[in-house]
Amino acid sequence: MPDIFIYEHDTAVAESIKRICFSYLMSHNYESEIKYIENQSDIDEEQGIYFISCDDSAQEIASHIRKSNTANYIIISADTPKKLFGMIKPSVSPSGYIIKPFRQNDIVRILDEIYEDFNANSCGKEIFRFKIKAKEISIPYQNIILFESRNKRLAVRTENQEFEFYDTLDSVLNSSPEYFMRIHKSFVVNLSRITLADYGSMAVTFDDGTVAFISRTYKSELKEKLNERRWK
Repeated sequence: MPDIFIYEHDTAVAESIKRICFSYLMSHNYESEIKYIENQSDIDEEQGIYFISCDDSAQEIASHIRKSNTANYIIISADTPKKLFGMIKPSVSPSGYIIKPFRQNDIVRILDEIYEDFNANSCGKEIFRFKIKAKEISIPYQNIILFESRNKRLAVRTENQEFEFYDTLDSVLNSSPEYFMRIHKSFVVNLSRITLADYGSMAVTFDDGTVAFISRTYKSELKEKLNERRWK
């Protein structure tokens, strides 16, 4: 389940949101953490639910949250409708709005809608979900550069982060969208993120500068798929 993050400088309001969310999680038996954030450095690529209070930094923070993970849920809160309207932008795409002072039912209603949407999409292929111990992590496939096999573990690499977990390349490939393929015994890659394929050095370069090797076993198939994508 996605964790809940609260950006709110009013301590009393922040504690009220946390208390309502905690009660909600307990009543539904959801395993999610509740955390406070203060700036962009507290935001990572894991899918989450973000309560953002309107202030001078809210627009920038909300846009960064959306860019970090397009599957994030963003709830904007403000004390006037005018302030809320200022946050209705494509770069933010809020999932809900709350006018202060809010009631418990206001937050519960939005959480119901969010978790209903999350559960409905859990079996979809556009979000890669995996567990590290008891924590479930969600990353949009479009953000993934590659999967790499490391001994008995896999590493999933995005532009800004890397996670290690237990699984196999065959398993992740079978559940991945069609723009992923195996190019080496150690790599399953996102074809849409490849910017250069060098068949002399037998390596591909991705749009973030990451490099992965090509096995001769997959060379012909890789050429064919990259050519198909070029003409789509």
